[in-house]
Amino acid sequence: MSRQFAWFLAVMMLLPMSVVGTDGPPLTTEQRDVLKVSDAWRDAFNHRDFETFAQYVADDFIGSADDGIFLTKARLLKRLAAHSPEEEQRGDVRDIRARVDGDLAVVNYLVTVTEGGFQRKALSFQFRRTEFFQKEEGRDLARHRSP
Repeated sequence: MSRQFAWFLAVMMLLPMSVVGTDGPPLTTEQRDVLKVSDAWRDAFNHRDFETFAQYVADDFIGSADDGIFLTKARLLKRLAAHSPEEEQRGDVRDIRARVDGDLAVVNYLVTVTEGGFQRKALSFQFRRTEFFQKEEGRDLARHRSP
């Protein structure tokens, strides 16, 4: 990235930040930047681009899968490698909210998860996801995500 700072997913915390969504006031530069990182991370997931996906994940990553299983970076990457792109895709992101306070940010949105591999047809589910970011120099890391 050409910017001095990049966004990182960080550990969940409550912050006094203003909510900005797609139906609110125009997004700030910082909010647009963090949404680009969120989009890039999801795109790497959908394409099973392990190298790019891993670049967004901190070594001390903690998180949980949609089914509640605790994940570290190693577990997350192993889980991702076990499923082809046809088995799960995340798209139709909407009702996006971004909160930024200094070097910390929270992104919350609705997403459609489509799971393939079933005999009759793919299944689709609606989820609300929350991602937590921290701005740090030099790298984009995902430290925590919530299903």
